[in-house]
Amino acid sequence: MSRVVGSDTDMSVTRVPYPSAQPGYAAAAQWRDRCLLREGSLFEDRPGSELVDARVLVRDFVEQPDQGKDDFLTKLHGQLSESPASAVQLAAELLFVHFLVARSDAVSGSRKKEVVRRVLSFTEGTSPLPDELASALDAGLVRPGQAFNSYRWRQFGYLIDFFIAFKELPVDQRREALTDSDAFLAVLARVEDQGAAIQRHALEHLLFPEVFPPIVSRDHRAAVISTWGQAAGPATDPEPVRLARVVQSLPPNTRWGAAEYVNLYRSPFVWQWSEPSSAWRGSALWAKRLSESIDLEHEERQYKVDAARRVMAARTALEGGRADWPQLLGSAFTKDNNLVACRPTSRSSPGSGRKLIRLRRL
Repeated sequence: MSRVVGSDTDMSVTRVPYPSAQPGYAAAAQWRDRCLLREGSLFEDRPGSELVDARVLVRDFVEQPDQGKDDFLTKLHGQLSESPASAVQLAAELLFVHFLVARSDAVSGSRKKEVVRRVLSFTEGTSPLPDELASALDAGLVRPGQAFNSYRWRQFGYLIDFFIAFKELPVDQRREALTDSDAFLAVLARVEDQGAAIQRHALEHLLFPEVFPPIVSRDHRAAVISTWGQAAGPATDPEPVRLARVVQSLPPNTRWGAAEYVNLYRSPFVWQWSEPSSAWRGSALWAKRLSESIDLEHEERQYKVDAARRVMAARTALEGGRADWPQLLGSAFTKDNNLVACRPTSRSSPGSGRKLIRLRRL
C-alpha cells in the first residue's frame, strides 16, 4: 500500500493547533514511548504496562462481563476485586488514554480525573495520577458522541485488546508500527472494533496526529469520504487512508499562529458533508421572518454607522491635538450606541462614572 500522507516533509493540517490540545498530544506521545514501545508505567518512572497484566484484564474484565444495572465504575470495581495492583494500574492508565480525545463539554476534566483516580483506589500499591498528566484531561480534541459514555465498557475492552495485540509484537515491529502509519493500521486491522470504532479512530489520531484527522464518528467519516470521493482515492484502500487524503486535499480553514488546520466541523466544509440540524433550520426560518418583517438596514445598521463616525471624529480630534476629544469620545459611547455593552458606559455601573471623569480630565 502506498505511503499515507503526513510525513515530516508534509505540512500537517490534521493536528489540532490550539494550545489547549497540546497537553493531550504530549500525554499520548508519553504513553507511546513509555508503555507501547517499552514496558514502563505511564504514571510513575517504574516498570509497568506488562503483557501479563493486560491478559489479567482480559480474564477479569473482558471475559467476565457484568450484565447488572450498576454504573461502569461499580462494575469494574467488582470485576477487578481480585486483580493484582499492577493490572489495576494498567486499567487506570488505559482509561486515562481513553479520555484524552474527549472534549470537556462531552466529559468534564474533573469527571475524567475522578474515574482514573477511583480505579487507582481499587487496591493498594498503585501510583497516583501525576498533576502534569492530569492537566491533559482538562481539554480534549473532539465531541466523541453519546456512545463514548454509554458504551465505555466496550471502548475500554477494545483498548485492552489493542494493547495485547501491540505488545505481542517484537520490539522492532512495535517501533515500526509507531513510526509508520501503514504498519500501525495493519496492527489495528487485527483487533475487532465492533461497537468500539470511536476508540479505534481516537487511537489513529492520538498516535498519528500529523496523518489522521480527529474524526471519530463512523457516520461522519463515511459522509466526508462520500462528499470528496475523488480526493479520497480508490475504495479498496483503507478508510483511514482515504479520509486522510480528503483532509490533505482541502485548504485550511482554521489558523492558530503559524499553524493551519482543516476543521471539517467548521464552515465551509461542515455544510458540504452534513445537513443542518433542526435547530439550525429553525434559526434560519426565524431569521428569514425577521428580515422580511423588519427593515434591518434602517433599524439596525444606520445608527451603528453613525456611532462609528462619532468614534472616528473623536480619534481625529485626539490626533489633531484638540482639547475636546474626551467629550467627543464620551458622547460617541453614550449616544445611540450598542457597539459595546451598555453596562461599561452606564453612569450607574460601578466605576463607569469615575472612568468617564478620568477620561475628561486627561
